[in-house]
Amino acid sequence: MKNAIAYLTRSDATNVRQMLHGIHLLAKNFLPWSPADIVIFHEADFDRSLVEKSAVCSALADSGIKIRFGLVDFSAEHPGMEGLTPGQKGYRHMCHFFANDIFMREELRGYDFYMRLDVDSYVLSKVRYNVFERMRREGRKYAYRMVMNERAKVVRGLLAAATAHFTANPAPGVQAPAVRKVRLYYTNFEICDLEWFRSDGWQRYFAAIDATGGIWRHRWGDAPIRWLGLQYLLRPDQTLCLRWMAYFHQFLLRRGLTFRLPLAYLGYAASITIYGLRQKLRRKP
Repeated sequence: MKNAIAYLTRSDATNVRQMLHGIHLLAKNFLPWSPADIVIFHEADFDRSLVEKSAVCSALADSGIKIRFGLVDFSAEHPGMEGLTPGQKGYRHMCHFFANDIFMREELRGYDFYMRLDVDSYVLSKVRYNVFERMRREGRKYAYRMVMNERAKVVRGLLAAATAHFTANPAPGVQAPAVRKVRLYYTNFEICDLEWFRSDGWQRYFAAIDATGGIWRHRWGDAPIRWLGLQYLLRPDQTLCLRWMAYFHQFLLRRGLTFRLPLAYLGYAASITIYGLRQKLRRKP
């Protein structure tokens, strides 16, 4: 079984520094038990040498873990993007990429599971077993860390589009839920069974969502698209919540049941929190 951990990064030095720290933590807390290659997706202006020359990546290469790169192009204009800022356009491209495009990427061919991490996503506690093997053994198609509420204004029409699709195309063996409010998986951490997400069920659902243009017009995110589709397509025993894992993203720290945050992380967490808040105030997705 081959598995991959994927990042999407910009050329910004802070982003690269955060990502390298996250990879360092993976090498310490995750990869010894759940080996996986690292795949870094980036736009054309990214300087690969910043990663290739880093000490952490040299150490991973020595341990047999491959580091691969994939070029993405987020320059296309779509109906509904008129008048948006470059940051707003980029955010919508990112949503489309993680909602489905990533499953079809050639860089992930040959892998069984893919785990997504944002550049500022950190696994802080040791995961002392093979998570990918557990998912394969138990028939899990999707793993997540937490579920959150989504703002109504950024999912306008999404529930109606999904309901219409699944009313016409019910998933076999899955009882259709009564969904009245759109929520989201916190998809800066997720694990996906690539074969399943490339299959007809998910692909037909995403094609129906994509055809509405809602990602470009209304900023439908990959997170609510993922959550909503999986309510209709998977049974509860086909998903896995890794709630016990200590995980940090921007200004949210999610602790495992017995985990204590080391004192050395308090200052670091504060600096990342401030950076994350500044970035949120700077851009309007």
